Amino acid sequence: MPSFIADPAWCEITYSYTVSHPKADKALSFNESTQTFEFEQLDDLSLSGSVSKDYTITVTGVAGNNSLVSSEASFTLSLQNPCIDPMYVTIQSEALPVGETYILHDTRHDFAHSSFTVITNPFAHSLCGDLAYTTTFVGATIDLISDPMTYDTTTRTFSLYSEDFNLLGM
Repeated sequence: MPSFIADPAWCEITYSYTVSHPKADKALSFNESTQTFEFEQLDDLSLSGSVSKDYTITVTGVAGNNSLVSSEASFTLSLQNPCIDPMYVTIQSEALPVGETYILHDTRHDFAHSSFTVITNPFAHSLCGDLAYTTTFVGATIDLISDPMTYDTTTRTFSLYSEDFNLLGM
């Protein structure tokens, strides 16, 4: 923050700041002697919302002994959600099973895939929540009640059973 200038120059200036929303105050600290802010938020994504949130920071300088004189300057702090930015969060996928075959009218066929890994930068964290899996086949969602194939997201397992000869070759 640029220093305010007192006239006469020997008047001491005291600095304070306010934030447009008090909850955002935990994301910053202010060093009055150097007029510098440090920003860090490591544990509360609600401050950034689903994409980002802006907060107005107003710095006030006050000088004088008998009659106080003050001045203000403001800037906008934008806290961005790192979970939607590929610079900070990526998902490392694992190869899905290849070459699975199923013979109609055969017993149910189950096959699973390895879990994907969430990689966060510049440090490891779990702010973005659990990884959710969804599957589709020919544009249709596969879930626990789809037919002839189901997918269990908790075990990452596909199950297949059918007697429908119209599915041959799909």
